[in-house]
Amino acid sequence: MAAAREFFAALLGWTYAELPGMGHTIRAGGRDIGGLFDLAHPSTPPGTPPQIGVMVKVESADETARQAAALGGQARPPFDVGPAGRLAVLHDPLGANIDAWEPKALQGTDVDTAVHGAPSW
Repeated sequence: MAAAREFFAALLGWTYAELPGMGHTIRAGGRDIGGLFDLAHPSTPPGTPPQIGVMVKVESADETARQAAALGGQARPPFDVGPAGRLAVLHDPLGANIDAWEPKALQGTDVDTAVHGAPSW
């Protein structure tokens, strides 16, 4: 994980804040934009590959995972990310990844998309 943090810090200017035992939040312009999670943490589903997931806000990670599977995609079982929220890792029928984020304590990013390293369309 240290090598990934160093790589993306150099490439995108990301900074990090530790999530004890879980990984790190990712920040751009001082604002939270995502997370870098420890694949060896007990809350990480076994077999989860290293990846950067694009998160979309949903009302229910469990229902979104069910719908993804019903539409021919794949969904790993949703899991809690501490008190921050609930996450479902989804793949469309061709394998593209997207993550469904059900916010609890952490609502999501409000970073200005003009900031270097911030997600934007």
